[in-house]
Amino acid sequence: MLERLKRALVDSYIGAIALGWVLAQDIMHFVGIFSAPVASWVSQNTYREMTQKTNGLAGFPFQDALPELVRAFLLLMVWSVLIRWLYSDHIIAHAARITRRAQFIYKNFALDRPTSYRGEH
Repeated sequence: MLERLKRALVDSYIGAIALGWVLAQDIMHFVGIFSAPVASWVSQNTYREMTQKTNGLAGFPFQDALPELVRAFLLLMVWSVLIRWLYSDHIIAHAARITRRAQFIYKNFALDRPTSYRGEH
């Protein structure tokens, strides 16, 4: 059943579209790692100015980046597992074809040259 699902996802390009979407979400959460602390800092400063309270931490809130970091990491793991599951057979088959072609070229063309061309005397 999983093989049929895998074949359907790869053949209909739905798998590629879904992988692109997951990767885009991962990039957005990666950007969120840097933008969440800035947004929190700006909102805290705005609130502090409105209430004229100076007690509390005025530092940069790095803990706001932690949820985005976890989301980005988990999405990257999901993306890598899906791409390996969907396309590993194709990559291995393509690598085998390239290896066979390289061996064919080496056997047919490299051995036909005279020895003086290979640096041997």
